[in-house]
Amino acid sequence: PEVTGIDLHEWAREHRPGLLNRMIYITGSDFMPQVADFLERIPNRVLYKPFDPAQVRKVMVEILG
Repeated sequence: PEVTGIDLHEWAREHRPGLLNRMIYITGSDFMPQVADFLERIPNRVLYKPFDPAQVRKVMVEILG
């Protein structure tokens, strides 16, 4: 609970860089400057809340093949 998506991204970058291109970010707080800046810097797909299961499946198929 204390780990943010930004924290997870930084951990993966240092310890499991091969996973970075497979990560999908889900947010409902892109209005926060720190989150908005982070999302602009990364190439990853982002799902904005609220979203429906069809959106999740579509993005997963695109990323995972």
